[in-house]
Amino acid sequence: MNSLFNRLSIAGYDRQYLYNTVLPSWWNDDLATEGSAYSEAILIIGKRLGLDIASLQDESVPVKPVVTLGRFWKRSQDDEADLDSAARIAERASRIALSALPKQRRVLGDSVIAVREAIQGQRNRVITLDLILQYCWDCGIPVLHVSRYPRDVKKMVGVAFSIDNKPAIVLSHNLTFRARQMFFLAHELGHLVLKHLDGDGVILPKSAQLDDFSENDEESQANDFAMRLITGSGDNESYFADLAYNPTVRSLPGTVRTRGRNYRINPGFLAVRYGREAKRAGLNRWPVVQSALGSIDKTDAISLINVTMWKRLQSESLAEDSLEFLQRVTNTAA
Repeated sequence: MNSLFNRLSIAGYDRQYLYNTVLPSWWNDDLATEGSAYSEAILIIGKRLGLDIASLQDESVPVKPVVTLGRFWKRSQDDEADLDSAARIAERASRIALSALPKQRRVLGDSVIAVREAIQGQRNRVITLDLILQYCWDCGIPVLHVSRYPRDVKKMVGVAFSIDNKPAIVLSHNLTFRARQMFFLAHELGHLVLKHLDGDGVILPKSAQLDDFSENDEESQANDFAMRLITGSGDNESYFADLAYNPTVRSLPGTVRTRGRNYRINPGFLAVRYGREAKRAGLNRWPVVQSALGSIDKTDAISLINVTMWKRLQSESLAEDSLEFLQRVTNTAA
């Protein structure tokens, strides 16, 4: 196994990750001397990581993927290999989720207005992470939070997939604030609604920052989609200029709650929005924002995403090895 592990390490998969996440629970290294068990382990590794079986078996060639993932945006040229490894893990998890989807309940809207109206409903509800999650699942779009990646791999904030013409979204940032994860999810949903992906493919964002609007046209469009979905208006709208960006740690929670009611916007997101507007004015208010989120945005966003996933998936239809892998990469249990 050492030779195989070394080759996989070169490809970006460290030994600890292989043992704790990829190899099945019944595996131990003593089985490597048994031809059938070793062959089965290679098949499982290939399936779970999307790697070519022949390249895993042939020690004279580098480990290589089964197929390319299609086009994706990356932060820089140096990140390509790392992002590719992380994207493959997210893609394999998405395939599993897509295989256990319940019947689609509704058709995905074709514009941000259509999606916003569908989510708000007749009661004109404030857009929240939970409501966007429910809408995605209703439209046949599984939303996963994949948290376990190889040690040295740079993971994505979020990623939108089209797999056999079926959409899926994976979030990976470890922020627990619902307001932040809501924007990441709305951004990826924007890629799908705006049809930035056709056939098979994946789009990875350039940045983890809400306040970093990419110059790439499709990334900018997805950011604008997310802003309009959550607030009903674009990025140029100001909600705090009249306050000269003076709210403090103690006053900001009350300010965003009041303005959230007035504007019909999630108060947690308004707090983040305050940080962005202040930055435009040359002020650093992010410490104030972080503190405010701690008091008004207490529900763990990652737990919400995971609980929703297991409620929506027909997990009983999954093969045992697929279920085990999905549990491991999402760090959950069905």
